[in-house]
Amino acid sequence: MSFSIAKCRRVKKKEEVEDGIIGSLDTEKGNIWLYSANSEINLLHPARLKERMVYDRLLASHPIQSTKIPEPILIHPGHLDDRQATTILSLYTNTRQCPARITDRRVMYNGFDLAKYDHGDNNLTIKLEGRNPDIQFFGLSDLLETLDLISESKEDKLATSRPSKVRAYLRNEATRINRDAASRFTRKEVAELLVYSSTQPVSSCPHNKPLSTCLHEIL
Repeated sequence: MSFSIAKCRRVKKKEEVEDGIIGSLDTEKGNIWLYSANSEINLLHPARLKERMVYDRLLASHPIQSTKIPEPILIHPGHLDDRQATTILSLYTNTRQCPARITDRRVMYNGFDLAKYDHGDNNLTIKLEGRNPDIQFFGLSDLLETLDLISESKEDKLATSRPSKVRAYLRNEATRINRDAASRFTRKEVAELLVYSSTQPVSSCPHNKPLSTCLHEIL
């Protein structure tokens, strides 16, 4: 099927759609959609946008599980610089458990199990007692990266506290989830995706491919 800007203009003028959606084109890999926004006619890749939405939601709330490690690692004192030590000591701790555990989700949801031991007289130790087993070579260096991200972030958000290996893991999860989903999207689904896109400062999928392409500027 050949592409015609004139046809797109006629469809838009005829339908006067509030959501800007013009119509879809079928391909071997699924359908793509045409829509108008900001005086442009754009080609939307809904599968990429859906994967971006799934990835963003995983970053924001998905808990990475941890399992006990055979030999706990002493984290503090010893492995932390002053800023990292200040950060880890400020994190929410559940003192009802024995030993007390750091349950701040910016640590726990990143796949770390940290225990805090108070020996009295300001003698405090923190040990890494569990980590995620599914992420290869995941451990102390990733915890230190997480503490640096927490320290640098101006907001108490899990999404901004994900270390690089966790981001890569969640990116793969988003791809897997999206692969199992339908490859053809309804108009309603596309409208919902466009609403999401309009509220998020993103222009590419998790693999840095564009979510949409401008085909023509409407004069």
